[in-house]
Amino acid sequence: MSAGLTYRAATGDELVQLQALWHAAFGDSMVCIEGFFTACPSARALVAADDAVRAMLFLLPVTLCLPGGDTARGAYLYALATHPDTRGKGYASRLMQYADALLQAEEVDCLTVVPARPDLHVFFGSAGFGAYFTMDEVTLQASLLPAPENADGIYPLFPDEYHETRAACLSHMQDMGYLLFSEEASAFQQVLSELQGGALFGLTVDDHSGCAAVEQRQDGTILIKELLIAPDCMARGAAMVLGALSARQCTLRTPEGLFRPEGTKTVPFGMIKWYTSPPETGSAGYFGLGLD
Repeated sequence: MSAGLTYRAATGDELVQLQALWHAAFGDSMVCIEGFFTACPSARALVAADDAVRAMLFLLPVTLCLPGGDTARGAYLYALATHPDTRGKGYASRLMQYADALLQAEEVDCLTVVPARPDLHVFFGSAGFGAYFTMDEVTLQASLLPAPENADGIYPLFPDEYHETRAACLSHMQDMGYLLFSEEASAFQQVLSELQGGALFGLTVDDHSGCAAVEQRQDGTILIKELLIAPDCMARGAAMVLGALSARQCTLRTPEGLFRPEGTKTVPFGMIKWYTSPPETGSAGYFGLGLD
């Protein structure tokens, strides 16, 4: 272990080091990185550091809405990274242990995470996380979707509007359970969407309102990272998103079981670690905005 290494909250004068580590670990642009720090000022940065920051993670507040109406106070572990020059020394694992102790002392109920790669499910499993959140994913062709009707509408949303619309749509999913983020997460998703040629959208189909977080891919297809609207309206909602971005194909993510055209697969997404007794309501919660 590096001499004098400590695990603690980051200090204000370590911002440049945090941004540099983020870039070295993930390769994101400085516009994206600075967008996170601007959009999410309440995110708590924890670090493993001696004379420099060796590893970092961020904690974003979340609320887990459980089936039946109960809620749990949670945090979302985001952007866990170790500097490429100091990997393999256990810094990230011990930093997560520090985060565990901190959150437990604050009587937080649970910690959530979205593994960036399939193999990281094993890594986080060894740290006490278990599978919990799923989503349905399907590839759709614009030519096979129903045409929007005259009364249908699509329009950009500000992050606060997306946050409110998302919460309203999810309030109808009490049988499954779902995760609510702060408005800051919607603000950062707007940064991610716009950097990829997408947007946060509001949708109107018949008498139903909904929302979609969308990014465009380099091959001209789009990723609808989240589409929330009444199940019978999802096909027309997806069609409107494709039309708004002049795209022929999309990958669509939705809550499990709500909209299952041919080819839909249910896939694991987020994981959870409980600090209190887990609820007896099982798994299959909806995570949605993983900021991935």
